[in-house]
Amino acid sequence: MRHGRAFIPRSLQHWRRALHLALLILAIAAAATCLSGHRTPPAAAQLIPLGNGDVNADRAIDIGDPIYLLTYLFNAGPPPEPIQNPPRTDSVALVVRHTERFSTGDECLTPEGMARAEHLADILLRTKVDGIFSTDFCRTEQTMQPLAQQKGLNVQRLASANLIVAAVKALPPGSTAVVAGNSFNVPDILLGLGCAETVTVPGAEYDNLWVVHYAGPGGGPSVLTHLRY
Repeated sequence: MRHGRAFIPRSLQHWRRALHLALLILAIAAAATCLSGHRTPPAAAQLIPLGNGDVNADRAIDIGDPIYLLTYLFNAGPPPEPIQNPPRTDSVALVVRHTERFSTGDECLTPEGMARAEHLADILLRTKVDGIFSTDFCRTEQTMQPLAQQKGLNVQRLASANLIVAAVKALPPGSTAVVAGNSFNVPDILLGLGCAETVTVPGAEYDNLWVVHYAGPGGGPSVLTHLRY
């Protein structure tokens, strides 16, 4: 015994170190054998890596994919082709009723209505807008004016729900339109955009926002989301 420890002959210690080294070498060899099936040729002989996860096009997403990509780049292969996202085909229409109005005269907006119109422009500040439409009334056009000034667009005044729907659908696929209607024609606008839900607009409510996701012909039914602002 030395200092409370069992005495191990020096020769046995050497054998133990040798055994550990041999086991390490065997582990490395086994790992190399495991990965041997994933070895890749020089970049000149490799296909350009794919961008869909299955980098080496072997119909499996596994460790071979990052190994293939790293080897390809290490061998000075040209950069892989960027992933091509399909073009957006669904469009969005944001439909509101005009804000608070006077009950006499030309029925333009009250100060409260102007403040709400400004608020609508604020909440759409970071939203891409491609077209702004209103019915042919002072109150609906004024509701859209703050947003139109913010986006640098004109308010297109149209005389009927059908004309508004046609103008909105005429925008390119992937567009976003904002529409101001009246309590009596907002349901027709939503119906024309493909919404199946029955919508009513109470006369005392000015804060409804209907978000319609719609596609082109054959693109499936429209999706309606009802919010308040």
